Amino acid sequence: MTPHLPVQPLPDLARRHALGEATADQITQLCRDLLNHGHYSPSVAEIALDPSPYPTLAHVGPLFNEAITELGHPVPTIEAALQWAIEQSVIQIAAPDPTPPTTAPPNTAEPLNKLFLYLLRYPRNTAEDLGTELRLAELAAVAFDLQHTHGPGRAKLLAEARALASQWLRTR
Repeated sequence: MTPHLPVQPLPDLARRHALGEATADQITQLCRDLLNHGHYSPSVAEIALDPSPYPTLAHVGPLFNEAITELGHPVPTIEAALQWAIEQSVIQIAAPDPTPPTTAPPNTAEPLNKLFLYLLRYPRNTAEDLGTELRLAELAAVAFDLQHTHGPGRAKLLAEARALASQWLRTR
């Protein structure tokens, strides 16, 4: 048993949990992995060793927040989780796609849709500041247009989305 499981999945899943995107099964599996790699806390053990074949978020969610704290990480706020999710979406959008963008490939369309939804959930004054300062408002508009565009215009919008995402990543 090696105690050096990359702890990166913990903050990422904690952020997804704050956004309501983590499942009870994902939390349970991560806690089992943490425990199997020597990362013990009372809450990690309780989640990992729960005999229930069908864990629920009502049970593991609060325990997971305790586990995060017990393992020395801050429980992310929704705002911090949204900032992380927006950044992750932009990184995915900016990634080059090896296939011709005649239709929206899942790896581009999904992060664009998620970005649009994350920006809608962001507190209004912060989203306006973020959109103005980081050009995310333009990217969100392209994401919205992309949802309603088919045919040759779609490839142009995908290229525009990638360019805006790359520009945002370079300026942050």
